[in-house]
Amino acid sequence: MKSPSTNQGFTLIELMVAMVVLAIGIMATIAMQYTALAGYTASRETTGAVEVARSVEQRLKTEALAWQVDNAPVSTQAFTGETALLSGLSPDTWRMVNQENEPMSVRMAEGNGPQRYCAFVTGGQLEEMVDEIPELRPYMQVTIAVVFPAANAQFPGVDDENPWGDCGEITVGNLTPGNREALEGQGLRVVYLSTSVRPLR
Repeated sequence: MKSPSTNQGFTLIELMVAMVVLAIGIMATIAMQYTALAGYTASRETTGAVEVARSVEQRLKTEALAWQVDNAPVSTQAFTGETALLSGLSPDTWRMVNQENEPMSVRMAEGNGPQRYCAFVTGGQLEEMVDEIPELRPYMQVTIAVVFPAANAQFPGVDDENPWGDCGEITVGNLTPGNREALEGQGLRVVYLSTSVRPLR
């Protein structure tokens, strides 16, 4: 006499429950991948903005090599064809680093990677006491702002002639360290760098 078979298959309900659990796991994995990708993109853009700010800082310090202690910063050009930045800086006015209104790449040049950065600089002349020589010496306290669009945003003014946008359409009045809401409302992010530039002694 044969014993009854104990081999039974899955019911339709069990299969559906297993498929739902599998689908939830797959969707969670995909969502995690998107989050990781967004975080990587934001980190890469921020790192690029810091590189641009450091390049502007180096450019200002190169210009300061022609600044003598007894004189105001002179209108020298750090590199051929670029407008001097150090001379005429005002603590109340942001000056655009770009000669044109086009955004820059990380290399601060056209045609060398995505042009996703607009750089601005402001600063004023102060004096400090030098210990070795008991006298006041001038220096410039400078703030650099590098603006860039968020991952899914772009600069204003994008059209056929300006595929990367227009830095001139950024409201410089919104460049206030500690207050990023106005720029973030336009889909833009900003990195600030504060530095001191001293004359050649």
